[in-house]
Amino acid sequence: MIRVIATMLIDPARGVIKGQQFQHDRVIGEPIQWARVMSRIREVDELVIFDVTHNPPDLGLLERIAAECWVPVAYGGGIHDTGTALRILKVTEKVVLNWKTGPIWQEIADSAGLQAVVGCIDLYPGAPIGCPGPFGEVLVQSRFRDGMMNGYDVEAITGLRVVTDAPIIASSGAGSPADCVAAVRAGADAVACGAMYAFSDTTPNDVKRALHAAGYPVRLMEAV
Repeated sequence: MIRVIATMLIDPARGVIKGQQFQHDRVIGEPIQWARVMSRIREVDELVIFDVTHNPPDLGLLERIAAECWVPVAYGGGIHDTGTALRILKVTEKVVLNWKTGPIWQEIADSAGLQAVVGCIDLYPGAPIGCPGPFGEVLVQSRFRDGMMNGYDVEAITGLRVVTDAPIIASSGAGSPADCVAAVRAGADAVACGAMYAFSDTTPNDVKRALHAAGYPVRLMEAV
């Protein structure tokens, strides 16, 4: 089953934010309302939340967001120790860690299960595609495609598929359902979108219809 995921970038002091190439300068909404719309109305399969401030997680805000979600939630940002990760996992289903974070991913996996740990690879020009280790999943994002809506880094997804058996979440760059289909053809098991849902009329169900038409199984909440 191919999963269609929404990404939500937050600054707890400002709200839901979006920008381009990891420059997050535009406030586009309020976190709780945005999460409610995505999970209940837009019918995504999962929600990934990133706190771009890298400050310690605002667990109170995260609890309020998760309470609005009818789908699994993953959280990344400001996680530097196992204790913080385990506190987050009392609220969410997964934590997202930079794949170079260090040994805490194993400690988290030992306590909560490998399925609760998502390794995040940040791509930039010249960055090698190395083996990210035995994470439950791997999220691959590109600094220079972030928010540009000109397609995922399909070549990187293809390269990553060679070096890991973990499910791959494609992120950064989706501008159309066709981009999502291309990412899955390259080896992605899930497609995460942010700007496309915020700045266009494309919905998660539009992406699911395109994937279904291309022959991929999806959770489509209507007759097809």
